Amino acid sequence: NDDKKVRAATKLWAPITVYNSLTEESLMEEQSILVSQEGDGISGVALIGWSHLPTEHGNRLLQAAVNEANNHKVETAILATRTLRQVLRAASLGATLIGCSLPTTWAREKRAFVVPIHNPTKSTFSKKQKTNDDSTTNRAPLSTLLQLLDHDGCIPLEPKQMKQDGSVQDHAWFRDQSPLVQGCQCQTCQTHTRAYLYHLVCAKELLAEMLLFVHNLHHMLELMKELKRARSNGKCLDIEQGILDCLPPQP
Repeated sequence: NDDKKVRAATKLWAPITVYNSLTEESLMEEQSILVSQEGDGISGVALIGWSHLPTEHGNRLLQAAVNEANNHKVETAILATRTLRQVLRAASLGATLIGCSLPTTWAREKRAFVVPIHNPTKSTFSKKQKTNDDSTTNRAPLSTLLQLLDHDGCIPLEPKQMKQDGSVQDHAWFRDQSPLVQGCQCQTCQTHTRAYLYHLVCAKELLAEMLLFVHNLHHMLELMKELKRARSNGKCLDIEQGILDCLPPQP
C-alpha cells in the first residue's frame, strides 16, 4: 500500500535512448510498451541522445514520439540540447520539457544571449532600435549588432584582437551604455551596461561570467514563456522562424 501511494504521488518518466538507426515505428512501439507497463504512474517519456542525432532524423523521431505520447495523454521530454536551434525545434515539435545548459555554457564562453524573442524579425528589431536610439548612449548601430550575432543568438564578448598598447576598443560594445537587451528585467540589465560587461570580460573578472549567466538564464526563460504562449495560439513556428531569420546561416 505504501509503495502504491509513493508511485501515485511521484510519477515517473520512462527513458528511451534514440540513435541513428532507430526508426519512427520502432520508437513508437517501444514507447507504447513502456507507457502501457507503467500505466497511470508515468508522466511521460524522456528521449536520451536526441541532441546528437542528425537534424532531419532527430526531428522525425521527436515528432513520432510526441504523436505517440499524445495518444497516451502523457508528455515528451528532451534531456539535453546543444544549440538554440535545437531548443526552438524541440519546442515547435511539441516537447513539453527541454533540458538545456546553454545559459551556463554561453556565460563560460563570454557570450551574451541577446536575440530578440518578442515578435522576432529583423524588421521589428530594426524599428525598435531606431525608436530607442540615443546618441548619448554610444549605442552600437543595429547593422553592427545583427552582424555580431552568432548561430546561437549570442554576441561574443571576448576581444578578437588585442592591439600592441593593450587597447580593446575594437568591439562594438566598448562604449555602449545601454543594457544587454532593451527592456530586459534581469538584475544584470537593470544595473549594468554592455560596456561594463565587456570591460569585465577584458579584465578576466569572474564577475563577468556570473552576470552573463544571470542574464542568459533570464532571457532563455523569457523565450520559453514566449514559446509556451505561442504554442497555445498555434504560432510557435512563427516565433521559431522569426528568431532563425535574425541568425546567421548555420555553420
